[in-house]
Amino acid sequence: RVCLTSSVGGGSLYATNYGAGGFTAKTARDTMSYFYFALQSELEGDDLVPYTANKISVSDVRNGAKVIVYTRVWDDIEKKYVYYGINHDGTLVRLYDEGETVRWAGTQINTMLWEFTEYYYWFTNIPNNYYELRNTYSRKYLAPQHSNGQILQNRPIGINLNGRRNGQHYSTILAWDNYRYDYAGLRAGDGRVEAVRMSRAQDFYFAVMQPEEGDLTTVETIDNNNYGISMKMVLFPREYEVNSGRNSLQTDVIGNSTFSNSLKHSTPDLMTKHLDEEGYPTATLTGRSLKDLFGAATPVNHLFLSEVYNESGYFQYDSTQTFATLLDEYGNISDTFTVYNELGTPEVSTNSQGHSQFMPYNDLDTSKISSYTNVKDVFNESLPLDDPRLGEQMYSIPATQANYHFGMEMEASFVQSKDGKDAWGHDIIFEFAGDDDMWFYVDGEQILDLGGIHSALVGKINFSTGDVQIPHTTAETGNHATPVYTTLRNIFAENYIERNSETNPGLTIDSPEVVEYLNRFFKQGTSIFKDYTAHTMKMFYMERGSGASNLIMRFNLTTSSEGQLLLTKDISGTDKNDFSTAEFAFQVFYRDEFENFVTVK
Repeated sequence: RVCLTSSVGGGSLYATNYGAGGFTAKTARDTMSYFYFALQSELEGDDLVPYTANKISVSDVRNGAKVIVYTRVWDDIEKKYVYYGINHDGTLVRLYDEGETVRWAGTQINTMLWEFTEYYYWFTNIPNNYYELRNTYSRKYLAPQHSNGQILQNRPIGINLNGRRNGQHYSTILAWDNYRYDYAGLRAGDGRVEAVRMSRAQDFYFAVMQPEEGDLTTVETIDNNNYGISMKMVLFPREYEVNSGRNSLQTDVIGNSTFSNSLKHSTPDLMTKHLDEEGYPTATLTGRSLKDLFGAATPVNHLFLSEVYNESGYFQYDSTQTFATLLDEYGNISDTFTVYNELGTPEVSTNSQGHSQFMPYNDLDTSKISSYTNVKDVFNESLPLDDPRLGEQMYSIPATQANYHFGMEMEASFVQSKDGKDAWGHDIIFEFAGDDDMWFYVDGEQILDLGGIHSALVGKINFSTGDVQIPHTTAETGNHATPVYTTLRNIFAENYIERNSETNPGLTIDSPEVVEYLNRFFKQGTSIFKDYTAHTMKMFYMERGSGASNLIMRFNLTTSSEGQLLLTKDISGTDKNDFSTAEFAFQVFYRDEFENFVTVK
């Protein structure tokens, strides 16, 4: 993209809004200030590609959807209708009717997509019967004006679709013409649409894009077992689903089913601050172990993206960017994720459907195209205009087939490297964003508490600095909770004090036994784990709602797996403390499976 600017008198003017009179100069840059270089060339036959779109009633088009707008003209010689779609410049492209779909041959870029916008009365969700159709390629709006023959313009005009207003399958496309004091409409002319009086306006039909069958593209993933990361998943049976989209099995164990989205926060303290001997927390409201939910979880693998790990060293999965499923080609639950580059979302009426979601017990079906498009991020905020996936068509998961209630358990051992950096020099971190419950433990201590049923929230840990970011636990009005900052040391101290409060109610973070406990983990007086110390992280994550499911996870822990050996050294007999540059020779002796001693120099 190119933006043309000119400095005048210390300020800047921006070339924008190119029209019949040339460019307009503005003092502020807007979306119309960006231009694209294009090389004019002849179109060869090989440059044409086939497109297919599913027919849809104008009354069923969702706000923000990308649609094909077409009409039909009676051929009196062939005695049949011929179909034409409106291209980006108002020209007509021949379409071929195939029953439930229309098909055509177009250029490599689909220039016939029109973004549908529906307007509402102020501060309500009641449509006011005004709409817009904006081409995603030319960025121009359909704007019929009979007085000057206009069919397109750069700015919204507010069109009427009376067919949608009356619940019909098709509609005329009308706009008020101030000069004629009458409505103008569109009809098929000689090779292009033309503006006419309302009485001569033609009906238009709508369709949404259908990808070619079998065009799902998988994303390469890594074997997390090779990096000492174990992951388990469990799907909670549908027979436990009750009203309000809750699963009674989850509720019975956790003792909580309140949705806190309106308050924009998690529900803290649903789980104990420490894991039991079996490695599970206990629900504080019921006294039941989380093992009652996760005991049936089975090992799974291959969720994290190879490309991300190879390029940055991060283990990462983001449900808004890729769709992951545990279902195999026969619809059976497998132990391996298949991750698609395409996006998918359940077809339910919530404002969370504007992005792809984490639905591991559902799969994508190329015959089911969602009426929603990718326009939001995980917090339901609008994607920026330069996001390459803005407006991307998503696949549909029928609401009756959506499996929302499931859990994930993940565990990994890691080493606190010197300075808390990984092999790439990045700070060692763990980051999570999503819903619903998420509890994260390090060495058995609860560090992140994002419990409860809520919209997407964020939790972060930086092991290089010892800083921890968690959401507020009180009511807020923003799109997502304002972060609160604390440290690993403070959390370890608070958890220890809480566990021992009955036997020693006077404990503080400066109490000798608390300091002694903290010194087992942290460098003296800091919130940073001691160099080369081994630690274990464990995460429990659950989806408990029935409106949206989000998971974004990223970490770069220096993981350790079975077969690796961790060496440390302790210096005694000297009062000199600085041995950071000293080299110590050593040998390692171990016994192999045949009871033979082996020496490694």
